[in-house]
Amino acid sequence: MTELSPEASERLKAARDRYQSSLPLKSSALKVLRKSLDNPEFETMMDMRNQAHKIAGSAGLYGFEGLQRTAAALDQALRQTSQDDTNIRGLIDQLINELDRLCQQ
Repeated sequence: MTELSPEASERLKAARDRYQSSLPLKSSALKVLRKSLDNPEFETMMDMRNQAHKIAGSAGLYGFEGLQRTAAALDQALRQTSQDDTNIRGLIDQLINELDRLCQQ
């Protein structure tokens, strides 16, 4: 892998910082969706899957590997399991916790 120029490194750091500053909004959106799991509708599940999918892609791009893995696992679980699966609730909680942890850094 080639080394980045100082300018490119600085731009990448700025982009990563901007992404990290967006994490509280992502966490808030998932918390709202999490509350609606008591009476899930198809749209809620699709919204949650879309959020997880977006986070999985963008987190990996900016170097947040743990966040990427958790979001990808939730995305996959939402594609494959029933709406009342407790695994989904656990993955959502794990993703929210990871987002909140990164917000504190």
